[in-house]
Amino acid sequence: VMDRDNQPIEVGGVTTDIATSGIPVGNYMFVITATDTYGNVGTADRGLAVLPPHLAKPVISAQGVGKYSAEVSGLVNANASGWKLKIDGTERTVSPVAGKVTITGLDPSAPHTIQAQALGDWVQPLPTPGGPPPAPPTGSWRDSAWSNEVSVSFSGVAFFKWVAEIVLSHKDRTFQNVEIRAKITDKDTGELMPASIVTGAVFNAYYVECGLRTAIDDFTGVEVPVSSFLPDADTDGSNFRFVPDQTDKRLLSRPGYYIFEVVITPSAGNPFNIYSEPIPVF
Repeated sequence: VMDRDNQPIEVGGVTTDIATSGIPVGNYMFVITATDTYGNVGTADRGLAVLPPHLAKPVISAQGVGKYSAEVSGLVNANASGWKLKIDGTERTVSPVAGKVTITGLDPSAPHTIQAQALGDWVQPLPTPGGPPPAPPTGSWRDSAWSNEVSVSFSGVAFFKWVAEIVLSHKDRTFQNVEIRAKITDKDTGELMPASIVTGAVFNAYYVECGLRTAIDDFTGVEVPVSSFLPDADTDGSNFRFVPDQTDKRLLSRPGYYIFEVVITPSAGNPFNIYSEPIPVF
């Protein structure tokens, strides 16, 4: 609280610098007593609510890291107990490390807009003029405003490689259930391919005999749900999981060798194929 000359006013013998004076947040009766040169005394009083300082909105910057990630810096605010990032309008809670956080899984074919918000300031209810004393602090959070908008663009689209783990789960000693898992990474950086870049995929299965591949009917050109591509690695490290529909026909209908193929169409760049090694089934 400052006076008309922009000097701190003392309350109870201490200044009202809330950060250092030790004055607790709360409601006070602010009384001013003045004496003129003739000894006349005048007083004035007014209700005063002492509030914690508002959180200042962060000022951030961002840059592309790798091929599908962005690093946001400038997340510094001593009063903040948490943070949110808004990425292309979608909010995400983050835990900055030394004022920085890395956003992964961004589609490199388009620019992305990022904003930040500081969280963690509780609100002291204001008194109602002429009404009862205000309620105690509720503990609700008062957040900062959203920061400036920062745009991040990527300069290239990567190629990928397939590191395959084929899982054949069987029930009652049959191969009725087949689940295909894979880890699809960037061949240069090792980053997982972001699920957001996939616009479509097709599954093909082949039977191998004498070195020749033969497409298996009902399992060629099968559309793969985009949801099969996971935004983050699963517990086994895979970021692709697909179960072919075997309601009408079994995929592994006879002993021998099988090859599975997924043709992926990304939002940028050319479609690419990923294959399993020949899988023996006996």
